[in-house]
Amino acid sequence: MQDYRSAVHVLRAISYYDPEALILEIEEIGMCIKENKKYEEWPTLSRKDLALVLESFIEDEGRKDILIERTIRRISNEGNVRAFIRNVLTS
Repeated sequence: MQDYRSAVHVLRAISYYDPEALILEIEEIGMCIKENKKYEEWPTLSRKDLALVLESFIEDEGRKDILIERTIRRISNEGNVRAFIRNVLTS
């Protein structure tokens, strides 16, 4: 749980100082979830933990969430980002 909080905290800092880098990180996290790989920055996070990280950004980022959702939708090849995250969390 500590790594989850650290990941969210660092990604939030990135979102304020370099929003373009945040999208790249979100893309990488999405690919790790899709391909069931470890996320290089926090290899202890499970696939479900990574989905929770993405979910926290979709719920809290306001106007940035559209870009984040589009990024995840493109990676997941699913029309509904929340359904993708829910599927990961229930698997």
